[in-house]
Amino acid sequence: MTLVTLGFASLSAGAGDDAVARLQQALRIFHRRADLFGVARCLEGLAAALAATDTERAALLAGAAGRLFEEHALVMCAPKQALHAHVLAQLERRLGRRAAAEHQAQGRSLPLRHAVAESLAR
Repeated sequence: MTLVTLGFASLSAGAGDDAVARLQQALRIFHRRADLFGVARCLEGLAAALAATDTERAALLAGAAGRLFEEHALVMCAPKQALHAHVLAQLERRLGRRAAAEHQAQGRSLPLRHAVAESLAR
């Protein structure tokens, strides 16, 4: 199993801290290799893992991941699309629609290295 798969499995099992650790480790590798799909998956997973505890940061990371998926025509599989929609809805409930959109817009505008740095912080 890959670190990303293990991260998403931890997320599904409710082990958020473990998911964050595994996804951050995978992100470091993907970023070093310039693997944009891997980076986008990790950012999306981290957004999901942080949505309940660090909502503003989660929205920022969701925005950064969304931009990568769109700009590079990366395809998100159906289960990840469902997770993405769930995370966005959760962020809107917790932050409000306007604030969630503002944080996502900030994430979309971040240079990739800044989005990666933000996701590895804390």
